[in-house]
Amino acid sequence: MKKLVAILMTVAIVAAMTGCKSKNETTTKAPAATTVEVKDDSAKIEQLMSIERMEAPNMIGNVGGWDGNIEKLDLAENKEAKEALEKATATLTGMSFEGIYLLGKQIVAGTNYCILCRGTATTPDAVPGFYLVYVYADLQGNAEILKIDPLLEVPEGNLCGGWGANTGAVSLDENKEVKEAYEKAMKSVVLTGGEWEPVAYLGMQVVGGYNYKVLCRVKAVVEDPTTELALINIYVDPEGNATFITENVGESEEATEESGLDASETSKADS
Repeated sequence: MKKLVAILMTVAIVAAMTGCKSKNETTTKAPAATTVEVKDDSAKIEQLMSIERMEAPNMIGNVGGWDGNIEKLDLAENKEAKEALEKATATLTGMSFEGIYLLGKQIVAGTNYCILCRGTATTPDAVPGFYLVYVYADLQGNAEILKIDPLLEVPEGNLCGGWGANTGAVSLDENKEVKEAYEKAMKSVVLTGGEWEPVAYLGMQVVGGYNYKVLCRVKAVVEDPTTELALINIYVDPEGNATFITENVGESEEATEESGLDASETSKADS
């Protein structure tokens, strides 16, 4: 049995970017030292994924910092962000990235973008995963990847019982069973700190029932609100009951308190 909480993890602003500043501060691009110059792209991708997070966790908001209040998430409707991702990955070998949603942006000496992508290694029989790809576009039209943040990776030769990534549409409106599970699970918790919006269904795991992994946006109910990102797992038992679960969370009580989502039960986790 694992303690039921709302959030699997909160998604942090990456080390390669500047953090959320006060309204009177100026934000600039991170020092060049955080950009990895490696000839072998596979090694470069691995290093971009390993950059430690140093900024305040899960904050996308504040004037001068990150703006996560994106109305049109579809990357196809955000031309500049789409072009920046395409330029940054045009010569990248070893992995391909399909841009899905623009989740946040930050005005610096240029613009930083936080983009949800489906990524696939360019190797035979590779399976896709989901990542937050942070791209910097300068004022001259150049673009580079600053950080790749894995959300759901499926190991090569994934065994039965492991996670499988969603290879279709990610909207919950186009994944009826996942949407119903989310709505059922929400009935078992109390929301006190913000408005929750499920934005992407990332993958499923078959256990004694099903686990679904969903990326959410959480917006504080205040003037000029910040927007946070959170990953949650939804467990659906064989009888069709749905609850939130968590696994390998270091500070789950603190994360739950900050999110404003309180759970009242425990649930069977994946085995």
